[in-house]
Amino acid sequence: WTADSDGEKTVYFAETGYASEKVCPSKTLIDVFNLAAKKRPNKIAMRTENMPALKKGEKAPPALPLNEWKSWTWKAYLNDTRKAAKALMKLGHVQHDAVNVFGFNSPEWFIG
Repeated sequence: WTADSDGEKTVYFAETGYASEKVCPSKTLIDVFNLAAKKRPNKIAMRTENMPALKKGEKAPPALPLNEWKSWTWKAYLNDTRKAAKALMKLGHVQHDAVNVFGFNSPEWFIG
């Protein structure tokens, strides 16, 4: 890997078999994300229950029924991600800039 904003690393492949470039060509995470959104635009990509914060010593309530969870399809996830990227560009970020998020896991951090 490289931490250089314009850095590239060589991908090494096996000469034959499943690890060969013919069978498994290199793809970026963005390539795979776009492919998932293209192949399965209306399938659920992620869900969250959005459970309220618990007070110290309080037990978690039973899970909500799945149909009450907030969901993103692959198409919606891709669209929200693009909106977040455009917002960061509007703030002055350029390609390969880094943004750190400190907080609990949430779909919004994945989108951002």
